[in-house]
Amino acid sequence: MTVAYVLSMKSGLPSFNRDELLELENRKIPFILYATKIGAGPYTPSRDWKVRGPNPADTLIGLFGFFTRYPRRFGRALSETVREFLWAEFLVAAAFAWDMRRHGVTWIHAHFGDRKVLVARLASILLACPYSVTIHAHELTSMYQRRARSRALRESVRVFTVADFNRESLIRDWALSPSKVVTNRLILGRDHQRADRRAKMLVVANFVEKKGYDVLVQALREIPASEITVWIVGGGELDVEALAKTAEVMDRVVFLGCVAPEMLSILLDACDWGHGKAFRSRLQRRWLTASRSLHPSMQEFRKSYPKSWSRRGIRGRSPPGSGKCSIVASNGLRWDSEIVRSL
Repeated sequence: MTVAYVLSMKSGLPSFNRDELLELENRKIPFILYATKIGAGPYTPSRDWKVRGPNPADTLIGLFGFFTRYPRRFGRALSETVREFLWAEFLVAAAFAWDMRRHGVTWIHAHFGDRKVLVARLASILLACPYSVTIHAHELTSMYQRRARSRALRESVRVFTVADFNRESLIRDWALSPSKVVTNRLILGRDHQRADRRAKMLVVANFVEKKGYDVLVQALREIPASEITVWIVGGGELDVEALAKTAEVMDRVVFLGCVAPEMLSILLDACDWGHGKAFRSRLQRRWLTASRSLHPSMQEFRKSYPKSWSRRGIRGRSPPGSGKCSIVASNGLRWDSEIVRSL
């Protein structure tokens, strides 16, 4: 069985979707992500996950393919589209369904009972395969295409929801059969349950070439992903994320954008590098060795930062007089208790 997972990635991959997909992966169930929207966010799909987004060319191919090969299915989906005025959902569903057909999808799951369930419903008609949906609270009160969404929920094989209150509402207000609605509570995925023992390094600097982000990402290649993670605060014209992708170090960096002073203080307290205290660790030596080999001018690791800067919490700016990458952090290496005791 191959599952088509319909969702929105407008702000990256939501953490609860990621946890569900990791569970599918652990159970050896193949899946493909069909995202109605794709954007940046704190979580991204794993490199080996297949992700599809809306594409005009795929839409045209899907419309022509289903019209010529499966005219009855096409006519049924088109009839529902006209009746409920679901043209945008129909065009997306045609593109997704044709790709699902090529990959042998046998089950469709929509996460969220808004437009995603309508896309899943129309795609299931075109493919003649079952579908299910996960409902959260905000969809229950939304009036957007309520009649069409109600029909889509009734025609689904299973409706999952995250709380008993939602289940009661679906049965009472949406007239769903109690046997169809299952409470599936949100829980922390395995990744969230495991504490990240890697050293946490905080970088605060504008995204410009002189800050040395090229040196940063190349130096990260010399250190295993199991030993370090880098939190990057800032913004600007330089595409640092592209540099990280090219260097293949995305599993070692987290892009946080420009943050408020309060959040910057939290990050300073939570990270493991610097904060007015020199490092005496093998990781610092490895970092310096990697950095100097790439850029001779990086003669010394920045061990502290001006107190006035931390209090001001300058949004996405580096401290006055900073050189290459401005790297700040707090005391202690939590990832290695032996090193902590030696400080």
